[in-house]
Amino acid sequence: MSVALTLAGISWDPTVRGIMVVLVGSSVLMGSVWLLVSTNVGVRLGTLIALSGFFGWIFIMAVVWWIYGIGWQGLPPSWQTLDINVGCTSQTVQTADCGTAVSAVDEARRLTAPDKLPAAYDLVTTSDDAVAKKEYASPIDPAKLEGLAPAQAAALTADWNSRNKNTTLSELAAISPSLARSLDYGKGWRLLNTAQSGEAVSTASAHVVEEGYFADATGFKVLNSFDLGGKVRLNANPTRGDRIVRELRIATQIFSPPHYTVVQVRAVVPQTAAPGEAPPRPVLDQNSPIISVVMERDLGNKRLYPFLTALGSLLLFI
Repeated sequence: MSVALTLAGISWDPTVRGIMVVLVGSSVLMGSVWLLVSTNVGVRLGTLIALSGFFGWIFIMAVVWWIYGIGWQGLPPSWQTLDINVGCTSQTVQTADCGTAVSAVDEARRLTAPDKLPAAYDLVTTSDDAVAKKEYASPIDPAKLEGLAPAQAAALTADWNSRNKNTTLSELAAISPSLARSLDYGKGWRLLNTAQSGEAVSTASAHVVEEGYFADATGFKVLNSFDLGGKVRLNANPTRGDRIVRELRIATQIFSPPHYTVVQVRAVVPQTAAPGEAPPRPVLDQNSPIISVVMERDLGNKRLYPFLTALGSLLLFI
């Protein structure tokens, strides 16, 4: 019955029509070649020549797929969740095992706890970084307050100050990498800026919602993202020699080193937007724990199928 339902769901156009067009076209093309060769050299030898030509063409096509990563593809690279770790709160920090220190992933235990790191706003205000201070520690531009009622100006100023004080270290790293790198995040761990952590943040956000920690993506705010391991990286100001050495080291690596990332999120206070107004800026719920999503990079097998197709076709061609 299930087979009948499946067949009933297949429409003539374009599914069945497309299959028929491909079959007829392939039969006419390959059949005409086989017929032409067979009438000249005999059926047996003609069949072998036609099959050799067919598998030779498949080999060339599969090599192109393999080089460019197109055609019949395997699984693309992705982040695989290893652990969703719930951090400590003011009620549990003294009495329970919590936080990344008790993570199921050994590498995540080396990550510095969030409460051991300074707030990005405090780091900016105590530094001499003019760029960071202008972006995250400067008062609101008076031009933005011109023509506003006192209540509106006060609300806009409060929103600007809230934006500065709730700046994350990953946001700071996008503006001032040197200032963000001045902190110790744990043995081997690096802070990622918001541009570098886009894919990991997307995966982590989907997983915490899927596992029921939050109802949807509006119930939390992404804080900081970190990574550990992976391929050799260039320093801040690489020379040509640094680039050459890096490429040589990567080329001589037989196996890819493990690559981990941790994305930290925290619940926000529920707010309701007034009709016709923009959604309010998220406000962190300081009583909620920080949730750390520990993931490992899966390089996938995107080019495996084209490689196997090329190898099999080459053997049959020979």
